[in-house]
Amino acid sequence: HPGSMLDGLAHMVTSLRKLVTEVRSATDSIATASSEIAQGNNDLAHRTEDTASNLQATASSMEELTSTVKQTSDSAQTANQMATSAADVAARGGQVVSQVVATMQDINASSKKIS
Repeated sequence: HPGSMLDGLAHMVTSLRKLVTEVRSATDSIATASSEIAQGNNDLAHRTEDTASNLQATASSMEELTSTVKQTSDSAQTANQMATSAADVAARGGQVVSQVVATMQDINASSKKIS
């Protein structure tokens, strides 16, 4: 029996060594996977920050574009009002010229009657 007990202990030691080796290997694999996950999280965080920054810049550009469109619309409306006013002035000017022409024709007709 003493030999079989020593054989049993030797077998147990060998099994424990194998188990410890497997646990170390599994621990190393878990550490590697954890490191890769952490790196992936960091990459995702940086991409998220970049995307947020780009969205903020886009929103700012959209605000500037909206302001420019409003200014352009206001300017177009002002130009339209000025064009309408100019057309009114031109129409009144045309009426005045017509009246002057009519008056000159009357004067010419009167002067022919006098002579």
